[in-house]
Amino acid sequence: MLIRRHRAKPGTTEVVLDVPSGSASKADWLAFALAVGATEEDVAGLTRDQLREQYTPKPNLFDPGEHEPAEVLAYLTGLDGTDPAVHDAEVVRVVEAEKAGKNRAEVLEQIGGMPAPTGEQKPPVE
Repeated sequence: MLIRRHRAKPGTTEVVLDVPSGSASKADWLAFALAVGATEEDVAGLTRDQLREQYTPKPNLFDPGEHEPAEVLAYLTGLDGTDPAVHDAEVVRVVEAEKAGKNRAEVLEQIGGMPAPTGEQKPPVE
């Protein structure tokens, strides 16, 4: 495990930890878990795979509720389309998060998702 130290601001030192590779030894994963705040009690008896599962940082997922509508649309427009399945899964995830959160028509209508019903709905006029 590498621990790099560099000066973030004059007079301070920021420690940056490199996450061990998936095939790193149990000792490396144990050292990493302890370095990120686990106690000896937290890690007692865990296998390497359990340490890896529990202490691998989770990716920061885009949360549409933290962004303005234009930013959500820009994010979706800028998604990498190299793997259509991955692209489509992310679009669905963001749409579902938007529906469960702010449910903004100006976002959902532009990406083909209908806002979730709120209250009593009127039947469509023919």
